[in-house]
Amino acid sequence: MQNTLEKIITPVFIIFFFSIFLIFISSYALLNEIKPFLGGHTSPATRFNDLETYHNGINLSIFANKKALNNCLEVLASPTGMAQPTNRRIAALSSCQKLALNITNSMPTYAYAWYIAAHASAELRQFEAFNSYILKAQNTAPNEQWLAILRVNLVENNWEHLNSKVVISQNKDLILLIKSKNGIKSIVARYIDRPSFRERITFLVETSPQEDQKRFINVVRATAEEISLARGGLANE
Repeated sequence: MQNTLEKIITPVFIIFFFSIFLIFISSYALLNEIKPFLGGHTSPATRFNDLETYHNGINLSIFANKKALNNCLEVLASPTGMAQPTNRRIAALSSCQKLALNITNSMPTYAYAWYIAAHASAELRQFEAFNSYILKAQNTAPNEQWLAILRVNLVENNWEHLNSKVVISQNKDLILLIKSKNGIKSIVARYIDRPSFRERITFLVETSPQEDQKRFINVVRATAEEISLARGGLANE
């Protein structure tokens, strides 16, 4: 009789503890998934504190990871983030870098995470790492225009720290941008304000198909007028 009970009870206990384990794992996964989405509803100061004390967490879905990376950039670019003392901002930047690299460990082709790692590295003045990460961001998503726009701005802002491979990848991104109206509009202000950038773009445009050249000229003219009017309006206020 006792042996029979043991045969019945033992599997029941195994199933019970396994169920508890599954509940625990599921709850942990759910918490990690919803945490980035909840972060957007807290104050910038609270979100900065959370970022500053980040401890190697990683989300499970690409949507939650993207939200966490978005939160990272938004916090650092907000007035609250920009006003923080240097030591706190460095801690937050390090957290951004760590978060992005943790994500790339499980998703090595996730270009946005490589971009965030590069962005944080540039601000931390870790330029060797910056060059490595921005190159991976370009190599893993060479045809994603929205990412190319982000990469171009970041690279141009750190031009003096580039290696030759990143210069080549930057030209690839610029060629992608001059193939569309939105891409061209994203670089018009820099084209107007920086002669050295204008020279590089002019060379790339002149070696592009006629259709791309015409589009570039038309968009630059129209957007330049808009920028001029907007700047004139601000000057008169």
